Amino acid sequence: MNNSELAACFDLIAKTSQQDYKSSSRGWDPDYKMEEMSDKEMMYLLIRQAKGYVGMDRVSEQDSSANHAGAILGFISFKFEPEEEELKMMRPVQYIYEIHLDDRLRNQGLGGRMIQWAESQARLVKISKMMLTMFTVNKGARRVYEREGFVKDELSPGDRVTRRKVIEADYIIMSKEL
Repeated sequence: MNNSELAACFDLIAKTSQQDYKSSSRGWDPDYKMEEMSDKEMMYLLIRQAKGYVGMDRVSEQDSSANHAGAILGFISFKFEPEEEELKMMRPVQYIYEIHLDDRLRNQGLGGRMIQWAESQARLVKISKMMLTMFTVNKGARRVYEREGFVKDELSPGDRVTRRKVIEADYIIMSKEL
């Protein structure tokens, strides 16, 4: 990943998820997010704009928007790491950190195909579990993950019960055994 590709991926996260981060207990910390994305062990699959298209729509070569061939319209990032170091669960897993698509590419099955590609990479290195964290407000993403076989993981935080109310967790951890 070069710096301009990393910046394009960061911009896509900011566009698609910054508000979810801001509304969560985690908050939005752009410096932390960029540091996480820059980790040398992080792997990426980039979805780029094809020449002669805008999103999935074919356009004439004279169309000025057709000149954005190569622009990053989506990506998935992941690392191979221990399942949960703090709990001494050292089983190696593939942890998906981000999956983002430009609005023009949503609801086309591409998110599922990106997950399937990531799964094939995990299988290549004999990893038998995939994990990810998602905001509970992102219902569309959850449908994609469940369609791909992910379930709520035992490490997922539970809701907090106080004397007067239940405070629902704003994110869940999902996993899939391979």
